[in-house]
Amino acid sequence: MVQTLRIALVAASLAVVGVVVAVNPSAAIAHDGIEHTTDTEATSHERQEAAKQRMAGKLDEARKKVCQNRVSNIKKIMSNAGEAAQRQQAVFGKIAERVQQFYATKKLNVANYTQLVDAVNTKKEAVTAALAAVRALPQFDCSADNPVGAVDQYKVKLQGVRNALKDYRSAVHALLVAVKTAAKAAEGTQ
Repeated sequence: MVQTLRIALVAASLAVVGVVVAVNPSAAIAHDGIEHTTDTEATSHERQEAAKQRMAGKLDEARKKVCQNRVSNIKKIMSNAGEAAQRQQAVFGKIAERVQQFYATKKLNVANYTQLVDAVNTKKEAVTAALAAVRALPQFDCSADNPVGAVDQYKVKLQGVRNALKDYRSAVHALLVAVKTAAKAAEGTQ
C-alpha cells in the first residue's frame, strides 16, 4: 500500500512537471544556466502589447465621452471668465475716469500726475491686449488633438489677464491715492 502511494505520488509529480512544461516551455529549455526564449514568449508579449493598445483606445473613447458630457460647462466657464475680466476692466476704467474728472474739477496739483495717468493708460492697454489674446484662442473642442492642452493654454492666457488686471488696479490705486492726498492737502490750506 505504501508502495502504491509512492508510485501515485511520483506519477502525480511527473504530471505536474509535464503541465508546467506544456504551459511554459521556456522553463524546460534551460541549458548551462542560460535561458532560451521561445516563440510563445514573443507572441505572448505581442498579445500583451495589443491588449494595452485596445485598452488605450477604450480609455480614449471613455475620456472623449466624459469630455463631451462636460463640453458645455467648460465653454461656459471659459466665456464667463473672459466676461468677468472685461467687466473688471470696465470698473477700473470708470474709477480712473472719475478720479481724473475730480482732479480737473477741483484744480488739484499733483507733482507726478501725468506719469500716473500714463501708467494707468499703459496698464489698460496691457489688459486689452491680454483679453484679445484670450479671445483669439480657438473654441474648446473635444475632438481636437489635445483638448487638455487647449484648456491649459487657456488657463495660462487667463492668468496673464489676471496679472494685467492686478497691475491695472495698482496703477489706478496709485492715481487715486495721489489725487486723494492732494485733495486733503488743498482742503487743509483753505
